Amino acid sequence: MTRLRILALMACVLLITALLSVPMRAQTRMSVPPNALIAQRSIEPGWLAAQQPRPAEADEAIHNELRALRDAVLDAFNKRDLDRLLTHVHPNAVLTWQDGTVSRGHQGIRDYYNQMMLGEKRVVDSVDAKAEVDELTILYGPEHGVAFGSVDEDFRLTSGMDFHLPNRWTADLVKENGRWQIASLHVSANVFDNPVQRLVIGRVMWWTGGIAAVVGLLVGVIAAIVIGRLRKRQP
Repeated sequence: MTRLRILALMACVLLITALLSVPMRAQTRMSVPPNALIAQRSIEPGWLAAQQPRPAEADEAIHNELRALRDAVLDAFNKRDLDRLLTHVHPNAVLTWQDGTVSRGHQGIRDYYNQMMLGEKRVVDSVDAKAEVDELTILYGPEHGVAFGSVDEDFRLTSGMDFHLPNRWTADLVKENGRWQIASLHVSANVFDNPVQRLVIGRVMWWTGGIAAVVGLLVGVIAAIVIGRLRKRQP
């Protein structure tokens, strides 16, 4: 009996020790400060930066830079200063114009500009543009944004045709070496209803009407001659 009592007493002591150690281990785990967990997560690239909201002042400064870019591009375009215009365009930029032509890089833009605006075979005699944005540029970080809006252009062609053309545009903007530049630009007009289409349709209708009138006149003259000869043949 003595040996059994000793074994039972030892078992009780071990049980009590185990029960007392549970809250001590739990307390030890909970004693880790929350900041230590944040410090541990902060070693992940960009994690801590992603948790910090961007200050409104920073975004406003970016939008002011983009407004300055828009004004500089329009001023250079309207003054036909291609060299200054290209300083605001990324060297690898892709531009799609209203006629579907795609220009890649500075040389591609120069080639299209020279074809349309310069030389004896140019198509455009003059053009003035005024652009508006629909809303603030959509920012994807401090160095990338997408802007979109409208641009109204007044054209005078070398053929003497004048017209006003409303367009839509979308631009991809990037910031490199501390400067914002146009990385891509797409300009398009309404293919179902635009001044060029109306002018073309008007001219086609005018020519069609003129040709129809001439044909009708010829048919009338021929019919009169035939009827006159038939009458002469009658006894």
